[in-house]
Amino acid sequence: MQNTAQIVKIIPDWRHRLLLALHLMTLCGAGILIFLISYDAIRKISFLSDPRYINVQLWICLLFIVDILVEVAMSSRPLRSLFINLPFLVVCIPYISILEMFHTDISGPQMFMFRFLPLIRAAAVFAIITGCFTRNKVSGVLRALIGMLITIVYFASLMFFVLEHDINTGVSTYGRALWWAIMNMTSTGSNIPEFTELGRIMAISLSGVGFILMPLLTVYIILTVYITNATSNKKSE
Repeated sequence: MQNTAQIVKIIPDWRHRLLLALHLMTLCGAGILIFLISYDAIRKISFLSDPRYINVQLWICLLFIVDILVEVAMSSRPLRSLFINLPFLVVCIPYISILEMFHTDISGPQMFMFRFLPLIRAAAVFAIITGCFTRNKVSGVLRALIGMLITIVYFASLMFFVLEHDINTGVSTYGRALWWAIMNMTSTGSNIPEFTELGRIMAISLSGVGFILMPLLTVYIILTVYITNATSNKKSE
C-alpha cells in the first residue's frame, strides 16, 4: 500500500515538472521569435523573403502545439481543457509555412500579423507561470497586467514602424514609433499622425485598451501596496 501511495504522489509531480519544462521551452521559443521579428523590423529586412524566420517559426509552432496537446492529455478533464486551449491551438498553426508551401502571395502587413499569432500562446503561458511562482494572487494579476501592457505597446510600436516608416516622416526611427504607442496607450494621444488605415485603427485600439487596463493597473498597484503594508504590520506585531 505504501508503494502505491508513493507512486500516486510521484505522478502529479512528474506531470507538473513536464508541463513546467514545456512551458519554459515555450517562453524561450517566444523569445527567439520576438528577437527575430524585432531584428527584421528595425533593420528593415523584408519579412516576405526571410527563410530563416520561416524555418524557425515552423519548429517553434510545433513546440507550442506539443505543449498544448500534452497539457490537454494530462488534464483531469481533457475535453474541457481542449475546448479552452482550442483558440491557442488555432493561432499556433504555422500559417507562414503553409502559405509558403502552396506558394500563396499575401500582403506585407498580413504576413507581419501571421508572425505575431503564435506569441498569443506564449502570453498565456507567461500568465500561467507567473501565477505558479506568485503566492499572492493580487501580485500575480499585477505582474500579468504589466506584462500585457508592455507586450501590447512593444508589438504595436513594431507594427506601426513597419507600416509607416517609409511613408511617414514622423516615424523616422523606431523610438518615434514606440513614443507613438506609449502616448496612445495612455489615452493622451500622440502628435505623430497616422498615414495608413491600419495605423489609425491601431491608434484607436491602443486608446481603448489603455482606457480599460490603466485603471485596473492603478487599482492592483494600490491593492498590492495595501496588502504588503498589512502583512509587514502583522509581522511587526
